[in-house]
Amino acid sequence: MADMLPGIDMAVWDGHGFPYKVTNWDAYTWVFAWIKISEGTVIDPLFPRQWNAARGHTLRGPYHYFRPFVDPKQSALKAISYQDGDLGELPMALDLETTDGRPDTMFRAKSWLSWYEQETGIRPIIYSRYSFLFDTLHAENHPWLENYKLWISRYPFDNMEPAAARDQRIADVLSGAYPVRFPTPMAPFKQAVSFFQWTALGRPEQIPGYYVGTGGKKEVDINFYRGTEAELRAEFNISGSPIPEPEEPPTGETPMPTLIGEVIVSELNIRPVAGTTQSAIGRLNKFDRVEASEELNNGWWHITKITRAGQNVQLPGPVCFAFEGENNGYIKDLTPPPPTSTEFILHTKDGVTRRFVPEP
Repeated sequence: MADMLPGIDMAVWDGHGFPYKVTNWDAYTWVFAWIKISEGTVIDPLFPRQWNAARGHTLRGPYHYFRPFVDPKQSALKAISYQDGDLGELPMALDLETTDGRPDTMFRAKSWLSWYEQETGIRPIIYSRYSFLFDTLHAENHPWLENYKLWISRYPFDNMEPAAARDQRIADVLSGAYPVRFPTPMAPFKQAVSFFQWTALGRPEQIPGYYVGTGGKKEVDINFYRGTEAELRAEFNISGSPIPEPEEPPTGETPMPTLIGEVIVSELNIRPVAGTTQSAIGRLNKFDRVEASEELNNGWWHITKITRAGQNVQLPGPVCFAFEGENNGYIKDLTPPPPTSTEFILHTKDGVTRRFVPEP
């Protein structure tokens, strides 16, 4: 497609259920890919494997789902530590999709962006839905945004009827047979939109190397970069050399991080799957301590252990989920931060080597 490059964005949901599957990066021929690194202070459980496997096969960009109720500084520092010295080729993208009920969302987002740039020397870009950015966050009231590049989400074809016509239109756009227009950002943004997430209904078989089969996702996000590969590399100062391999590349399965939390409301339902429409199979009480193997999107915790008054409580089912609410949260994250003794060497695409020591 002339002057428009396709690329995918992915998270743990693209691993198609535990044990998670990694994309076949040898077969992935698209120039760029966005890979979710974290949400709040919690790493995406598939990130380490996807990130390392994609190295050298495509231009990688990490994205962080911003949770405004989490301390921005700690969230940014944890995201850096999860990169383990490899910041990728594209800059970090801050994913703005929720306010968590906080009126100071933009102030806290600015803090997150500033901390990340201060520690890495790399200015992130901003991802958001067009309507959320301008109608909910009122970007026009925040002139500092003019300094940031944009990755915009807007789906001009996903609501087309009938579905067969919609699918054909998406296929035509992807093949170049039907042109797509990039959104035009309003003030205070001064730069053209760099990346455009134009559909959430791409087909797995349309993406080279993506898993196709039973149990896989039926719809996938697809993005465009406005320009050629040479222009993409020039815009983000990317050389022809990939980020070097770590001295000791990880092998085998990456263990999922353990989260520790404390329930801060009187009762909290436990459900067999992540979904509020599911019947409760048990309860958590205030001051219960929980451990989780992962935190899912939108605040769902995959509970693996419950401790009540110092005693272990039997889980009510083989799989248990509890929901962390907005504002202050129903489960307070008590997970210890990265140790101060751990030092990371940050290999950046501009050739500058920086040292990063996470704070307690």
